[in-house]
Amino acid sequence: MSFHWFHAHREGMSTFERVAGAVVNGMGTPQFLMIQSLVIMTWVAVNVAHDPYHFDIYPFILLNLGLSLQAAYAGPLLSVAARHSEERQRLQADADHEGIKLIRADLDDLHKKVDQLLERSDTTA
Repeated sequence: MSFHWFHAHREGMSTFERVAGAVVNGMGTPQFLMIQSLVIMTWVAVNVAHDPYHFDIYPFILLNLGLSLQAAYAGPLLSVAARHSEERQRLQADADHEGIKLIRADLDDLHKKVDQLLERSDTTA
């Protein structure tokens, strides 16, 4: 297994999977939550005021529809991102295991060489 597991994992992803990961990463940020809160507060404020700009009067059916659509798309996107996170962790664990096996083999070789040197020094002394 290659130690460049991340690149192999990234190349194996479809465009949809990459977009899903980017969207989920964006949705999990404090900036997203603050922007979404500001949009909702602005929406409510504009539509509660009695001026010509209100377009979604109480009980804010369009706002509810928009938030429902967001939730409907967020669920499957989170599932896709979670599946790929698990796959990425498995690939990383496999790469780590391969690296440990190589290190262990190198250590075994070093032990053999040290043992050979010790045997030579014992026979010459």
